[in-house]
Amino acid sequence: MNFKTKALVAALALSAAGAANAAITTFEEAGGGSIVLSVWDKTNQVSAIFDLGIDTGSFTPATATANMSWDLSSGDYADVWAAVSGYDMANTYFMVFGGDRTGSLITDQYFVSTATSQAGVDAMTAQAIQKFVNQDTLLINSNALGNHALVENGANVDVGGPSYQGTSMGDNWATWSTFTATALIGDSLGFYALQGAGSARNVYVTNEVFAGEFSMSAAGQLSYVTAPVPEPETYALMLAGLGLIGTVARRRAAR
Repeated sequence: MNFKTKALVAALALSAAGAANAAITTFEEAGGGSIVLSVWDKTNQVSAIFDLGIDTGSFTPATATANMSWDLSSGDYADVWAAVSGYDMANTYFMVFGGDRTGSLITDQYFVSTATSQAGVDAMTAQAIQKFVNQDTLLINSNALGNHALVENGANVDVGGPSYQGTSMGDNWATWSTFTATALIGDSLGFYALQGAGSARNVYVTNEVFAGEFSMSAAGQLSYVTAPVPEPETYALMLAGLGLIGTVARRRAAR
C-alpha cells in the first residue's frame, strides 16, 4: 500500500470515527447514553429528536445543579426546529430522556426521564424498568436521519416513520412507565434518575430527583432551571419575621 493510499485510508477511518462519536449514544452502547429532547406533535404525527450534548454519566442528580439552556432555533438544531415548529405548536408535547443499560440484571438498568409527578415515578417496578431498553429503537432509528452523523449535537424530524415518538415511546415509555413523561410546550416537567436495585429474590427500583425542572417554549427555548438558593439576607429576614410574629402572638396571649 503506497503512502497516498495509506493516507486516504487513515482519513476515511478518522472521518468514520468522528461520525460515530457525533451520533446519539444509545442505551446499550459503552459509556453513558446521550440525553435527548423529543418534541412531538400528536395531531400531525410528527416528532423531532435533539441531542442535547450531555449524557447520563455526567448529568446526574449530584452534578446537575446549575441552570442550563438550549436554543433550538439556531445552529445545528435550526433546520429541524424550523420543520417541526411549522406544524401545530398548540398541540405539541416534549420530553427529555436517556439511559445506560450495561447488562441484563436489574442493577444494570439506569434511565433518566422527565415526569409529571414523583408519585408515578415512585410506583415504578423492576419488571417495568427492564422494558425501557426496548425504546432504544427510537434513538437507533434517529441516528439514521437528520444531521446526527455530521455535527457534534444533531437533530432529526420524522413524520410517522421509524423515529417518530408515537411509534416506540409515546407518553409513557410505550406503556411501561407508571408516570407520564411528556407535557405540552409551555409547561414544566420534573427530571428523575431511575436505577434498578436489589438481588435475584428482591428486585426493585430506586429513584433520585434532579434539582432542576425542564421547560420548553414555543420559540424553541429549552431550559433546565434549578430552584434558587436563598441568600443569607433572605434567611435573616425570614427569621426576623418569624420572631416578630412570635412576639405579637405572646403579647396577644398575655392580654
